[in-house]
Amino acid sequence: MKFLQSLFALALAAAPLLASAEPQNRIYDFTDTYYRQNGIEPAGIDGRREAVLPLATADVPFFNYQRNVRMLLTLPAYDHSGHAYYFTVLGGLKANGFTNDAAGNPIPKRKRALRPHTARTCDDSVDIASRLSGH
Repeated sequence: MKFLQSLFALALAAAPLLASAEPQNRIYDFTDTYYRQNGIEPAGIDGRREAVLPLATADVPFFNYQRNVRMLLTLPAYDHSGHAYYFTVLGGLKANGFTNDAAGNPIPKRKRALRPHTARTCDDSVDIASRLSGH
């Protein structure tokens, strides 16, 4: 019985070594153009990830909206069913993080006046990846 427990523990410990992403699913930073098209001012990204080991590296991106900075650090999260999702922090937003156009401010001023809890302030914390994916 102790042998089976040891074997199970070894298999469980080796599981992360077997997990890998397909190359086209690797996480890259977005280009400045892509950020601006989606309402984010790149200069307003605080701590934007650069190709510095051990958190990121320079690599050739697969898509034209990706910058040549590939993330090496990923963090796990789990949904209500226990499925694992992996993410990384690309940076935080400063007060000037959104562009001053429809993409950066999708809530019209009259609606912001009616619903102040949806208005952005300098103190808001925004997850860039969620903002770009529309969630």
